[in-house]
Amino acid sequence: MYKIAVVGGIASGKSTLVKYLGSYRYITNLNLDEMGHRVLREPSVTKELENSFGTSIFYGSRDSDPELERANFRSGKRIVNRRALGKIVFADKTKFAVLNKIMWPQIAIFQNIALAQIEQSRVASIAIIEGAVIIEAEFKKYYHEIWSVNLPKAVAVERLLKRNPDLTKADAENRINSQISDEERIKYSNYSIDSSRGIEENKRIIDEKLKEFYDNGILKSLERKSH
Repeated sequence: MYKIAVVGGIASGKSTLVKYLGSYRYITNLNLDEMGHRVLREPSVTKELENSFGTSIFYGSRDSDPELERANFRSGKRIVNRRALGKIVFADKTKFAVLNKIMWPQIAIFQNIALAQIEQSRVASIAIIEGAVIIEAEFKKYYHEIWSVNLPKAVAVERLLKRNPDLTKADAENRINSQISDEERIKYSNYSIDSSRGIEENKRIIDEKLKEFYDNGILKSLERKSH
């Protein structure tokens, strides 16, 4: 099975393109950011997070939302408040690096188990793995190719504010600046996509790229999934 990582900054449009790639019958998608949410529930990870960032990152702290706290404490487990954690790490690149060092070894385990299961099932000839900080986590060794989705920072800030109206402009800029630049991503990429060209143009470009994979025997068929 051929493995392609798709990387891009926050609000770059990578999820839209990954969703389109997944519309092909023999392509399946994995989202490492969603796996990260599962990792946050691992007891060993929550302990490390507490040691690094304190107890204010958990629901039930002085700063938590009481309504969300009640909803999440029914299980009796400590639940990480992702918004509180984000405020800490997105404002400080050093703390963001600490978070990645805690999270990514466990995410790698989850990813590799999922990929092995997909490969054994033979349901896909290409796996698309989406993740914001795959390059920073040094995951390149797991994939045949890396594709980067790029967008000017000002446009990304505008998109992020529209998607998350509770953020301030400074919050949005901090989140984007916490990650490496598009120029740095392109250095590590086999293929780059300019998200500002628009979705229809990029769909056409992706179709051409997948036709190459089909011609080279990497993609089993150009058939699309039925809806």
